[in-house]
Amino acid sequence: MAQLDQILWQEWGEEAFNKAKAEDKPILLAIGAVWCHWCHVMDQTSYSDPAVIELINNEFVPIRVDNDRRPDINERYNLGGWPTTAILTPEGHLLSGGTYIPPAQLQQLLLQVVQVYHQRRVDLYAQILQQTQLEDIVPRYHPGQDGIIDTSFLKAGLRKLEEAFDPFHGGFGREPKFPNLDALTLALYHYFLTGDDVFGQIVFTSLDKMGWSGMYDQEEGGFFRYSTSRNWGIPHFEKMLEDNAGFIKLYLEAYMVSGDNKYRDKAQQIINYLKNTLSNPEAGGFYGSQDADEEYYKLNQVDRQRVSAPTIDRTIYTNWNAKTISSYLYAYSILGDPYLRDFALTTLTFILTHCYTERGVLCHYFKESPQVPGLLTDAVYLGQALLDSFQLTQDSAYLTRAINLAQTIKTSYADLEGEGFFDTIKDVARLGYLARPIKPLELNATAVLFFLNLYSLTDEEEYHQLAEKTLLSFKLSIHQHGFLAVRYFLAVQRYLTPLMSITVEGGDSRLWEEGLRVFYPWKGIRHADRDKDKAVPTLLVCLGNSCWEPITDPHTLARLIRERVRNEHST
Repeated sequence: MAQLDQILWQEWGEEAFNKAKAEDKPILLAIGAVWCHWCHVMDQTSYSDPAVIELINNEFVPIRVDNDRRPDINERYNLGGWPTTAILTPEGHLLSGGTYIPPAQLQQLLLQVVQVYHQRRVDLYAQILQQTQLEDIVPRYHPGQDGIIDTSFLKAGLRKLEEAFDPFHGGFGREPKFPNLDALTLALYHYFLTGDDVFGQIVFTSLDKMGWSGMYDQEEGGFFRYSTSRNWGIPHFEKMLEDNAGFIKLYLEAYMVSGDNKYRDKAQQIINYLKNTLSNPEAGGFYGSQDADEEYYKLNQVDRQRVSAPTIDRTIYTNWNAKTISSYLYAYSILGDPYLRDFALTTLTFILTHCYTERGVLCHYFKESPQVPGLLTDAVYLGQALLDSFQLTQDSAYLTRAINLAQTIKTSYADLEGEGFFDTIKDVARLGYLARPIKPLELNATAVLFFLNLYSLTDEEEYHQLAEKTLLSFKLSIHQHGFLAVRYFLAVQRYLTPLMSITVEGGDSRLWEEGLRVFYPWKGIRHADRDKDKAVPTLLVCLGNSCWEPITDPHTLARLIRERVRNEHST
């Protein structure tokens, strides 16, 4: 690693780009992550090779970027995984690159690029111009173009799950296998709403195989990022906050649907891992990840205590923290542990206090100070965390903050020439490909979920229209995304499924707790201001536009939901 320090790495910024232009040198962009095993290998091999070091320092301006801290850069320049080794013009146009490149091959690639850059400059920039012009031709949705989102469209998305499902080992496709939590959530919700056992098999087989395999750290808890084997037996050993937050909610929802305590217990184990390893108990906040260390994770619990644990990235990422806040609040409603509620709200306060610029722009992460303002991912996930906090506490301040975020998303991220939302605040002064905002499907689907949930709590039609137009704007091109479109179809399911609205009247805490706890994929709950001293406290339940008779016994709510929801979807 001492050799690595000899490369004159620059941060992504004007200084590095100006240096490349002034010295007429290509840029070597290295995108990695603190948890990435092959990034460490490349540091120890290619970036520690004396010949490579000399070539990079003499002929390139090297820039190093962390994937987690700069998802906007990674979205535009990632070449298939981490590490990404991208070679750019001084203006930021992509010339060549790859992922992990051994020393000899990297040296050969760099020499070829230097030769082409200096000897065939005119042809090179002509090709770049042509490619740029092609990329600028973006199909636009116009009202009247197949402007319907219906159940047949959703069924097409569900078929993708059936086709990709691995019935022997769970999950989807072959190795390498990722958890694909959005796909499992979509399957679980569809199973609950319809009783279709095919989708029950998809979700429960997958959760069983993943949760009791090498994908899960059986000693200290927590899921690893993915498996290199089809049977989940050989994981990549990094643990990510984002993934484990998603697993908490999914296992608890599986418990609520199935009644099987093993899913509840698995969620509790993951919570314990986050509490013990990825939490800041003093100030609040969740840390980003724990590094991969294959030798460490081969040890049992006793032997692990004798060696140093893998490195923790103690950065507080806004989007991942917001997602974990939502999972903790949901876990509180199921498990009843006040720690989950209190730490989630403490973390939310930390984000609201520390992750904004002085001008009030939300930032992506906090590391001694707020960094990287203006990313859509932070706004949509924080918005949802605020809605979840409002529903749990009934504190209108959270709803007000969510509405303000919605306004920011609409004014600062919306595509004014079409529909949908860009991933960054539009700014032509940004460097390289950042000057060209893009509209990632997954982020736009997350925005749809946020706006639909906000609509359900405010009845403001504007939010419903924004969600609908965003879904329609991707409909014509959705086939291009294949299985990667699952979050979009989850948003479609939310759009088509009647919302369950639960109102608690009276002061019976059992009714309130059951209203929070009972499972339905898309529900909103509120405590009525009136009749707090009502003689007979009641639950008022409406499913879409149909309202049920008042409920006074909290134990009947779950049974009624299951019976009536299944009956509605079978008709």
